Amino acid sequence: MITSQVKRIHELSEGIKRKRQEDDAQHFWNSSRNNVNKILEEVSTLMRCEEWLEDIDPSYVKTPIRGVTAASGAIKTLLEAAESGDARKTNEQLVKVEERCRATLQSQKESTANGWEKLKDHVAWGNSHIYAAFKDHETHGIHFEELVQAEQIFRQQLEPQPYLSQKEDQELFEHVLNIRNQLLKKLPKMDNLEVEEFLKNAANDGAKLGSLTDNVKDWLRNNKLGAKYVIKQR
Repeated sequence: MITSQVKRIHELSEGIKRKRQEDDAQHFWNSSRNNVNKILEEVSTLMRCEEWLEDIDPSYVKTPIRGVTAASGAIKTLLEAAESGDARKTNEQLVKVEERCRATLQSQKESTANGWEKLKDHVAWGNSHIYAAFKDHETHGIHFEELVQAEQIFRQQLEPQPYLSQKEDQELFEHVLNIRNQLLKKLPKMDNLEVEEFLKNAANDGAKLGSLTDNVKDWLRNNKLGAKYVIKQR
């Protein structure tokens, strides 16, 4: 009697143990699968960001993503292991799949971030405060203020981001860029390097007297800005 009860208890214990192992394996599978899905979703989001970069900058060239072949091979092996019913091998392969996908994601992040940096360089936002002399101008005053506002949005909300993965940020960038381009057409042309350098320095710590060249004087005179600048001794 006691012997049969002990045997039954042992059988129940083994059954509980197997159930726990199955539950643990299922939990591990679900957790890893969710992790991989999140990684692949992020990769897809970044790939769409690169497509946006290509649309907005025709000169943009994608950087080849590392690890794609390895991740694809790991997933294929995982499917084979799952079909074979080998739980241990399946779990081991799950870990490899997650590692390979994370490596691919990191490469995609680097590529997208590099593309964003190139776009910012290509756009060459510049310093809107070089137009500060037009602040009180009857026509260009409002253009200057709007240009400063557009630059603030870019500098504070967009430029610091590693890349613009969200559609609303991409649309905001296109919006402020369009505003900037339209305003620059309305403001006097800044196509002389000497003039641009003089105004940039004057808007910051002050321009050196030697930078007040004939070209600069002519530009200031033509735009009726001569009275806006004074010579001071430091």
